Amino acid sequence: MKQLAVYGTLAMEMGLSVGVATLVGYFLDGHFQTAPVLTLIGLGLGCMAGVFNFIKLWKMLKAKIGLNEPDGKNGA
Repeated sequence: MKQLAVYGTLAMEMGLSVGVATLVGYFLDGHFQTAPVLTLIGLGLGCMAGVFNFIKLWKMLKAKIGLNEPDGKNGA
């Protein structure tokens, strides 16, 4: 159950980062009449922020709840 919460948090962080940045770009496109340039820039920035947040949150959660990855040392 704990892992389900971890995956849900990671997915929500990624989705919100991409969605908010894309919406900001969309509204700026409407204001400056530059469609679809700022929407695409927002999408790209949102994806980069989402990946950055995903990695940061994954490392924090992995350390906090002790998710272990198999390594070659113990035969796993």
